[in-house]
Amino acid sequence: DLDNFLFLKITIFFILFSIIWTFFLGIGLPLLLFASFFYYIFLGTLILVSSRTIGSSVMYIIFKNFFFYFIKKYLNKKKKVNKKLINFITKNQFKFFFSIRLIPGIPYQIPDLLPIIFNMNILTFISTKFLGSLISNLIIINIFSNFYQKLNIKYVENASSTDLNLLISIVLFILLLVIGFYFKGKYFKN
Repeated sequence: DLDNFLFLKITIFFILFSIIWTFFLGIGLPLLLFASFFYYIFLGTLILVSSRTIGSSVMYIIFKNFFFYFIKKYLNKKKKVNKKLINFITKNQFKFFFSIRLIPGIPYQIPDLLPIIFNMNILTFISTKFLGSLISNLIIINIFSNFYQKLNIKYVENASSTDLNLLISIVLFILLLVIGFYFKGKYFKN
C-alpha cells in the first residue's frame, strides 16, 4: 500500500533526523511537535525516546572517549568542585540522573553531557536516558497531540476521547512537576 510505504519512509527519516539532531544537541521541541502531529501518542513517544536515546548515547561515547581527560583536568585545576557532592552522585548515578531528567525546566543537553564528568557506565547512561525521558515525553506528546486534535489538524486521528486524554495529560504533567521539585529539593539543597 502506498500510504504505508510513505508512512514508513517518513518514520525512517524522522528516526535518522532525531538521532542526528540529538547528537548535535539540538533543542527537543521540534521533535516533540512532529511526533505529536504525525504519530499516535504511544508510538510517537516510543519512536522519539528511542531515537533520542541512540543519538545521545553515540554523542556520550564520543565525548567520553575524546574529552574526558580534558574535562577532568580542567575540573581538578579549578578546584571548585564539591568533593562530597561528586562522591554522592558517583555512588547514586542511576537514581540521580534518572531523577534529574524528571526535574522540569532543565534542558536535556545538561543531563546528556553531565554524566561525562562522573565517568558513567554506558548501560547506566542508556537506561537513565530512556526511562527518564519516557514519562516526560509521553506527557508532552499527549498534550500536543490533544491540542492538534482539538484544532482538527492532527495527521493521525486517535480513537480515544480527546477531553479525557487532555485531562489525564495535564494531571500527569502536574504530577511530574511535583516529583521534579521533590527531587530538586532533595539533591540541590545548597
